[in-house]
Amino acid sequence: MFGILVHRGLICPESLVTRYLPELQATAYRGATVQHLLDMTAGATMKGPWHEPHTDYYNFCLASGYFGPAEAHPDAPADMWQAILRITEQEAPHGARFPYFDPNIDVLGLIMQRVTGKFLPELYSSELWGPMGAEEDACQIVDASRFAMSSGGFQATLRDFARFALLHLRRGRLNGRQIVPSEWIDATRRPKPLLFKAFENDASSYVDARSELPNCAYHNTSWIEDQERGAYIAWGYGGQVIYIDPEADFAAIKLSHQPSQLPVKRARWPDQVYQAAPKPLPFDSFAAIRAIRDELER
Repeated sequence: MFGILVHRGLICPESLVTRYLPELQATAYRGATVQHLLDMTAGATMKGPWHEPHTDYYNFCLASGYFGPAEAHPDAPADMWQAILRITEQEAPHGARFPYFDPNIDVLGLIMQRVTGKFLPELYSSELWGPMGAEEDACQIVDASRFAMSSGGFQATLRDFARFALLHLRRGRLNGRQIVPSEWIDATRRPKPLLFKAFENDASSYVDARSELPNCAYHNTSWIEDQERGAYIAWGYGGQVIYIDPEADFAAIKLSHQPSQLPVKRARWPDQVYQAAPKPLPFDSFAAIRAIRDELER
């Protein structure tokens, strides 16, 4: 969706975030570019972890509606916008390092909403979900202001996620229409070498990814498997995976929950929060998907 708006000239990735959201001048996003958000190299941070009650990150998730209605938690921001305005801590210069930070994606969602004047579900429906021929409605988690969470909470059927993957395999063209600019997809697959170096130096919770994806990078909100093949991946919190390999004309979708992932419960937070640290990557799924791809290529 973001690439569509860039192609139309509504957003420039090299522009400062504050060009579109000037209110963020008083936050840690001051001086960050839109591309920093797209590549997860903005230096903003907050106290966490997200699954530990009463931390700033936990309250951010409460504001999104991810844990159910936020009204029962008076310390939480009223909505996502108020949560973003509370992010004032910067741990590194923008562009200096990679740490996966969910609020970056939500700021991108706020930018899309601001430049189009549309709520995100309406935008996705008219520009992406409808044109690609989805069979079923998708669902999104929305906060008290009707802002749809961008960093998670997007729910759709297996077949419609497969259509989304097919759209990428066809370089953005489906049903006789160019839906996503092919230039955006091509550029996403081939990030600058600097981004691979940034991931190599990652010291966040995704550091274990280097053992499974030693040549990985993050670019334009996608995980790039390696510099050579240019396959790319989207994964959800619970281990859900969309794997896209244009070179092999291959895509795989996995929606089942990863057993090792931290469970999410809506009821009676924070009393029922599991305190075990989550494992961020569905390693077994990647290995299985690559094995299937390689067998089909023989």
